[in-house]
Amino acid sequence: CFTIGYIGCSSNRACCTALQQSVNKISFTTSSVCQKPSITAVEVRGTNWQSWVTKAWPINTGTGYDIKIYDLPYNSTTFPGTTICITAKWPCADISDLCDMNSG
Repeated sequence: CFTIGYIGCSSNRACCTALQQSVNKISFTTSSVCQKPSITAVEVRGTNWQSWVTKAWPINTGTGYDIKIYDLPYNSTTFPGTTICITAKWPCADISDLCDMNSG
């Protein structure tokens, strides 16, 4: 599980203004072994969340992998403190697989 924090951003930037008004999605970089069906569930604030996908996409060094969680009803005031839990099974065996710590 992860708890969301907010450290702020420059309100001169359009992306910061958008974040302050609405947080609709969040993405976690992950590894190739932590894709569906190895990721079995996502919970947001203790509720089973249905709007999520795992994605593979090309990058300069090969392939990148993400877990994307959609349809979040938050903003910069309501999102901090939110807990997101990701349930995984083998071969996504531990936190280093889930967070892709070997590649950053």
